[in-house]
Amino acid sequence: MLYRDMGDFLAAEPLLKRALAGAEKAFGPDHPNTLGSVGNLAGLYADQRRFPDAVPLLERAIQGYAKRPEMAEAVPVIRGDLGVALLATGKPADAEAHLLAGSAALSKRKTLSPANHARLRQVTQSLVELYDATNRPAKAAEWRAKLAALPPEPAPPPRAVK
Repeated sequence: MLYRDMGDFLAAEPLLKRALAGAEKAFGPDHPNTLGSVGNLAGLYADQRRFPDAVPLLERAIQGYAKRPEMAEAVPVIRGDLGVALLATGKPADAEAHLLAGSAALSKRKTLSPANHARLRQVTQSLVELYDATNRPAKAAEWRAKLAALPPEPAPPPRAVK
């Protein structure tokens, strides 16, 4: 994850693929560790705007987490990520239900991590874009107001200097 966090996507991708292959071999395809590796690789692709590559991984993560009751709360959040990716690949009709599920799940949480706060902003912005693109101005205005009502993103914590 360090290379991804630093934006060195070329270095991160083979490591994330190797981690996924190792997790699949050690734990099987639907184990939480494997699904975490699937999500990490999907996140890398999304960071690179390689949404067609992210979509099948996000779908796999959703299907795997849905089989595990202890992981069920992750499913709607990942659906939001899938909705963002589907919208970016030109599939607004497929994206809408996923975006709405992601927004609802994130909005219900009492507190949001900085990453999930950014997710909620991204999902809400994607709903505005979806409704604008599909000529539904009233819905776009509703989601634009929700976007404006969100608190600003928290500042990242300061990094230690050595």
